[in-house]
Amino acid sequence: MARTLLLVWEAADWQAVTRLIGDSRLPNLARLRRRGVGGALNTPAPLEPIAVLSSLATGKPATEHGIFSAFKICSDAIEPVSSHDLGSPTLWQILATKGLSAGALNWPLTYPVNHTSDVEISEPFFRPQLHEGQVRPPPQGSVHPDDWREALDDFRLHASDMTGAELAALVPEAGKIDQKRDQRLATIAVKLAETVTTQNITNYCLERQSWHFLCVRFSALDQIGRVFGGLSSLAEATVNEDSMDQVVYGPVLVHFYEMLDLMLGHLVDLFGDDGTVMVVSPHGMRYQPLDPSQRSNARELYRPQGFLCAAGPDVKPDGELLGASVLDVVPTVLRLCGQVEARDMPGRPLAEAFAFDARPSSVATWDSCRVTPDRSADPSVLRSLPIEQGLPIPDRPERLHFQVAMARAESLAERGATSRALAELQSLDSEAARSDPEYLRMLAHLTLDLGDSDRAESLLRDLMRNGGKPFDEGLLRARIHTARGQHEQALRALFKILVQHPSQAIIHLFIGDEYRRLGRLQEALDAYANVLDLDSDHLRARLGRTEVLLEQGDHAAAVDSALDAVECRFTSHRAHRLLGRALEAQGQWTQAADAYTACLNLNSHDLETQAALMRLYEPDRLDRPEELNRQRQRYSRLLARQATAENAGVR
Repeated sequence: MARTLLLVWEAADWQAVTRLIGDSRLPNLARLRRRGVGGALNTPAPLEPIAVLSSLATGKPATEHGIFSAFKICSDAIEPVSSHDLGSPTLWQILATKGLSAGALNWPLTYPVNHTSDVEISEPFFRPQLHEGQVRPPPQGSVHPDDWREALDDFRLHASDMTGAELAALVPEAGKIDQKRDQRLATIAVKLAETVTTQNITNYCLERQSWHFLCVRFSALDQIGRVFGGLSSLAEATVNEDSMDQVVYGPVLVHFYEMLDLMLGHLVDLFGDDGTVMVVSPHGMRYQPLDPSQRSNARELYRPQGFLCAAGPDVKPDGELLGASVLDVVPTVLRLCGQVEARDMPGRPLAEAFAFDARPSSVATWDSCRVTPDRSADPSVLRSLPIEQGLPIPDRPERLHFQVAMARAESLAERGATSRALAELQSLDSEAARSDPEYLRMLAHLTLDLGDSDRAESLLRDLMRNGGKPFDEGLLRARIHTARGQHEQALRALFKILVQHPSQAIIHLFIGDEYRRLGRLQEALDAYANVLDLDSDHLRARLGRTEVLLEQGDHAAAVDSALDAVECRFTSHRAHRLLGRALEAQGQWTQAADAYTACLNLNSHDLETQAALMRLYEPDRLDRPEELNRQRQRYSRLLARQATAENAGVR
């Protein structure tokens, strides 16, 4: 039976990591990547850390596990969420139910702990509180098994336990800080104590017994990145290198990365060569010289791309990640542990990178493994967690309700459920919502996605009366022209805002789309190239480029471009369909059929691909009469279902 150690570096940024590896600053992570596999992970919406971490733990999107925010409304009051609120079982709960040794350390939404897995040590344990100069004992319900509490308590460190030498290793110029006026050194001490505590307890768990699966979260990079990222050499914009802040705090973020790398090397050795070690970040971070309080939402702070690096006996030495997602981690670990993923998990086992039994899934759901904790949460413990993490607390329940609904709509829209996303927003119909620019912006774009340009134009007027920006106006105006077939007008609107926003990839993407619709194919290719220069992992630009190459008849280049799109996002059914078209045009019918089948596995309602697959099964091509008959039956059922739905809509 395979053994897996999953180390989560929360908010570690892939662009920063690749840069630090190139500078030889992360030798242990570089070694792990060389021995095995490493690459980017797509992050599911919404980009709230607690929602993404819950998706990583459960293999489910937020619309399924139910966590959109660190807070909830309870009896008209705002309260932090707890383990009672997570609506899907975690990976370690599933494995423990199957009799495997599994556990989690320092994971959100594990307080109060449940007793399903072998070990569960929740966030409050790692953040000790002082009372009259003494460290409080860990809260009840923060440790399972309970008889470990006394032994583990010896490893708990408070910020006050950090020595001057330990802090100086992270902040060499700490002596220049006036701590009466500048409290940021205390933030560093808190995160250092938590990180060392996490490492010490992980060591204890690994030394105490052998594990089929152990998941450990190191959370420091999130808060350190928020506070000090803009001063770091990793920042996306130029900082004032002569400022005292830059001199004192500039090295802090990189030093935390280096500390985690040092700890990684020790844990790899301790876990042993017979186990697989994964390092995962579920999302990245934009390091910008901007006060976090000035950022309106998580999308401005975080990057929707994490990473996975892994090595071990179950990792293919020549493997690669093809369009992998955070949602693929749970199905992959389940396979490594001899189990199967559930059909209600949208992710997939990463068979291109890991070696495991490729038998088909036979489990509809693992939801029966969810166990509700038998203890109530201490409200004072819960309320302390967001404060310690520096999270802004919504000022009133109505605002939180609005934020959750917006996040739910974003998640639904990403999954292609545009009508449900629009209905979610329309349920917010209130005076406050109708004057909120973020709400109006999303509502207008979703309305256009469903083809209602008149309603979108009305929403655009509302948006501009309520704080909309010229960029919003130009982009929506261009989309309205597009919906009405006015492609030259759309181009003019796009070029008008491009002057002020030349680095906005979305503008170049829409320009490419308009050129393609107008048949100006070389100009379309140039525009898509501009997008990829700004964002090398932009899926829609890769798809648009493939469409153009197919129209130009350059089928070999179209195959390469479609493969790039599949590599960028394996779960994109459109990428597989375009790959099938390109392969079919080259006469590679067997491979084309495989690509079309992959498309239908992701979207069984794709009529165009259903018809293409039937075409390949005809006698003059692959000559597969049984498969052709089955495909015709599927196609007929789908047409009948669609006609029934349309007739119902007319009535």
